[in-house]
Amino acid sequence: MYMKKTISIGIPAYNEEANIGHLINSLLKQKGDNFVLKEIIVVSDASTDKTDDIVRAFLNEKVILIRNNERQGQGVSQNKIIKKFSGDILLLLNADVLPANEYYIQEIIKPFYTNSKTGLVSSPGIPLPPKTFFEKVIHYGFVTKLNIFDHKDGARGLYLCHGMNRAFLGEFAKKIKWPTSVGEDAYSYLRCMEEGYLFQNVIGTGILFKLPDNFADHLRQSVRHVVSKKILFSYFSPNLVKREYGIPLGRFIKAVASSILKHPVLFSCYSLIFVVTRIYPRKSRFDNSKWEISKSSKILIKEKPKESYKSTKLLSPDMQMENKSLSITVGIPTYEASASLVVALHSIYSQTIWDQIAEVLVVVDGNKVSEDVLQKIANPKLKLSYSSKQEGQSARINDIVQTATGDLVVLTNDDVILRADAIEKMFRVWQETGSGLLAGHVTPLPARGYLEEILEIQNKGIYKIINMLENGDNYLACNGRLIALSSDFAKSLKLPSQLKNNDAYIFISSKIQNIKFMYVPEAVCYFRNPSRLNEYFKQSTKFQSSLIDNSRFLPSEIEDFYQLSKYILVKAFLAVLIKNPIKSVIYILLKSYAGILSEFRKKTIVNQSGVWEIDKSTKSTEA
Repeated sequence: MYMKKTISIGIPAYNEEANIGHLINSLLKQKGDNFVLKEIIVVSDASTDKTDDIVRAFLNEKVILIRNNERQGQGVSQNKIIKKFSGDILLLLNADVLPANEYYIQEIIKPFYTNSKTGLVSSPGIPLPPKTFFEKVIHYGFVTKLNIFDHKDGARGLYLCHGMNRAFLGEFAKKIKWPTSVGEDAYSYLRCMEEGYLFQNVIGTGILFKLPDNFADHLRQSVRHVVSKKILFSYFSPNLVKREYGIPLGRFIKAVASSILKHPVLFSCYSLIFVVTRIYPRKSRFDNSKWEISKSSKILIKEKPKESYKSTKLLSPDMQMENKSLSITVGIPTYEASASLVVALHSIYSQTIWDQIAEVLVVVDGNKVSEDVLQKIANPKLKLSYSSKQEGQSARINDIVQTATGDLVVLTNDDVILRADAIEKMFRVWQETGSGLLAGHVTPLPARGYLEEILEIQNKGIYKIINMLENGDNYLACNGRLIALSSDFAKSLKLPSQLKNNDAYIFISSKIQNIKFMYVPEAVCYFRNPSRLNEYFKQSTKFQSSLIDNSRFLPSEIEDFYQLSKYILVKAFLAVLIKNPIKSVIYILLKSYAGILSEFRKKTIVNQSGVWEIDKSTKSTEA
């Protein structure tokens, strides 16, 4: 049994009233079995807004406020944190970020347990979905850079050290004294290399942040990075700086070419902005230690922090005992998933209701899971089993529901990301309503190309329809990427192995058995739309064969469950068309062509097994 490490958190802050309360509140609510939160040290750099007042509302033995009487810059503030902290690990966070879930600290410090030479750890920055055109351009540039810097393709680790969140081994942090005019992330990484420590980038967790929504704010951020790189040559060997900043030419060309092909307009716009940000610093003079803040990136949550920041009301002892006695099984059928399975499972491990999840059943359909993946998904609650024969998703769901021990059986896919509270939301609704079948809100990740943007129209239309129905009561709401079944209903199911669209079958089976269905919009599940036309048509054929599939195994009256009033259909269609006229027209054309393909394939569909080819482009669940 290992000793839990003590964690100190340091937050340099300057005029951070928009987010500092939310950040501290979320840090105090962090969960995990491998750490003890010792202190949160906030250094206010002579803030002139309500930053100090908000921090003082938290002041106790764990939350400490240090105020600079005059503005001195982030470097000075971080040095004060290093002088003050006393934990085994120091976690440095920007003030305008939020942990992606309640198990962020638990995940980001794991490398310190697995390798004693680890000195520095970071995790991905996850930008909030863009809303304006400018945000979409900057977001596309962010994604492009991620593709270039991908460590799997030989890029250096420096680019994976994100300044917004860094965890330091305590003894290493004590060796650092930050210069006042240098980029914190790059300086941290280079010092780590210089001191002989290891750096690790942790996937499966991350930190939320907001991209700037105007050019002026983006310019302020970009100038810092350009100038900082030049200053680093004063502190480190030029060979070290050049080596760690170097990007393999082949990787660069491949990533840029891919970005141009996926969305030429967004790439062109970002390229122009990129050139301007590189020219501007040469004509600018400013104090690099006291950055101008980017105001538009500070607001992650629109609501004000709750007054007093007190924890939520505790359940009564009776309710606690009742909840504790109920358990949850999470099941995932999988085939040829690797990176996406790792991400999906870590989103499950990070669930706010993890204590009540008794088991996570992963059934592999006719292939094996690599040792590398096995190491990344290891968990005491994980039960991994293999089928010697590939039979398809429905056959593997049968395996899951028949062996599940939980009172509630949650079924999801190997290429999704569950929001941290998704399963808890479904669990609470199940308790309150007694529903035998529940479905979460399934929404696509931000589009990385024009085809994905077009396919978002489908999801918008579906949820326009669902929101017009009581409890979302339609098979369209029952998306197999995230559904939950009562144990009794789950045990009654026996999906035909030839079945491709098992979500519609499950929904109709619930209707036949007079089982209550509930759509739970708060239970959010993210997925990736196809990025290639051939995979869209392949996927569309599966979905459009649903009626054919189900008519083979269910009563003839099932067509009634597919019917929707023309009023609802027209209203939903017009709502989407008005907001997205061009994309809607293109989507209709694609959908029509997919329907024609399905008609030609009807005869072959009837005789097919439940096995289908995977859609590889949907297996990438990177933001």
